Amino acid sequence: MTAPASANSSVLTHRYMYGLKGSVKNNIGFCDENVLAYPCGHCIVIHSIETKEQQFLQGIEGGASGGFTAMALTSNRKYIAIAEKGADNGLINIFDLTTFRRKKPLTYSDLGSDSYACHQLNDTLTDQT
Repeated sequence: MTAPASANSSVLTHRYMYGLKGSVKNNIGFCDENVLAYPCGHCIVIHSIETKEQQFLQGIEGGASGGFTAMALTSNRKYIAIAEKGADNGLINIFDLTTFRRKKPLTYSDLGSDSYACHQLNDTLTDQT
């Protein structure tokens, strides 16, 4: 059975998110002088101090994530990596901070770990992907 055409098809979206998930390693970083990144709930908030605008990077959808465990910015502040605890394996997602798109997911099932405690990004490795 489908909903009638006149049914309201509104979608709930974030406008602002405040709060800081303290359990995340390296939980605050500056993307540039006036923009900071921090974990809040199951998102990474990219917050402009000047304009008060926010962008959001979503974690794994569908309940497969146990939450963020670590966050890191490249030294050129072009990419951000977010480590998440998984049901079977930990996962690190790399996002491009100019497009806010997920660039590359990294997972290593042979390690046998469900999470990552800390990571560091290398600018030359992320620029090649």
